[in-house]
Amino acid sequence: MKHLSFQLKIVAFIFIFSLVNFSLTAGCIYKVELQANSKEDGNFLTWSTKSESNNQYFIIERSINGIDFERAGKVNAVGNSTKINEYSFSDLNKNKKYTRYFYRLVQLDFDDTESFSHVVVLIRNSDERLFQMTSMNSSLVDRYFNLNLNSKVKGELSYNLQTNMGDILLKGKVPVTKGNNAVSIDFNDLEVGRYQFALKVKNEITVIQVKKVNSTELPTINLANKNSKKKD
Repeated sequence: MKHLSFQLKIVAFIFIFSLVNFSLTAGCIYKVELQANSKEDGNFLTWSTKSESNNQYFIIERSINGIDFERAGKVNAVGNSTKINEYSFSDLNKNKKYTRYFYRLVQLDFDDTESFSHVVVLIRNSDERLFQMTSMNSSLVDRYFNLNLNSKVKGELSYNLQTNMGDILLKGKVPVTKGNNAVSIDFNDLEVGRYQFALKVKNEITVIQVKKVNSTELPTINLANKNSKKKD
C-alpha cells in the first residue's frame, strides 16, 4: 500500500508539473484579443498580452473569404514578460475594391510552435448596415461553428448553409438582441467540404464561406485568453 501511495504521489506530481510547465511555456496570454478598425488609409489592428513566455513574434494574416489567408505583416514580440504589452499593425492595403476583410494572428514561440487567434471580421463603411459579423473562432469547423455578431435591432437571425450548387443542407433561426450576440451552429452531421453560409436579419443578408474539416485539420487556437477570462 505504501508503494502504491508513493506511485500515486509521483503521478500527481507529474500531472501538476505538466500543468505548471504548460502555463510557463504558453507563448502568450491575451489581455485584449485581436480587434480591427477601418481608417481612411487602411485597416488598423490592435491586441495586447498580459503575459508572455518565449514569444518570438506575431504574423498578421489577411483573407477576403475567411478561409484562404495570406501574410499581411509581422510584429516582433517582447519575448518574456509578466506585464501588459500592447501591439498594433496598420494594413495599408491600396486595393479598395474589397469592403470586407478577415484577420487573424499567428503567434510563434522561439521553438517555432505556433497558435492562432480567433478571426476578426472588418467591414469598411459599415455604419449603414443593420448587423454585421465581428468575429469567429475559425472558418474551419469540425463540430460547432461559433461566431459573434453585432445587431442594431432586436429580432431574429435566420441562417442557412448550402453547397456551391445551391442545395440547402442546414437552416434555422435564433433570437438576437440589440448589441453583441454569440451564436453557435451544430455542424456535426455535415460532410467534410466547403459551404456557403448565409445570415439574415430582417431584409439584410450576409454570406460567408465555411469549411467543414476533420478534427486533425483544425488550427491550434490559443485558449489561454479564454481561460483567463473566467478568472478575471
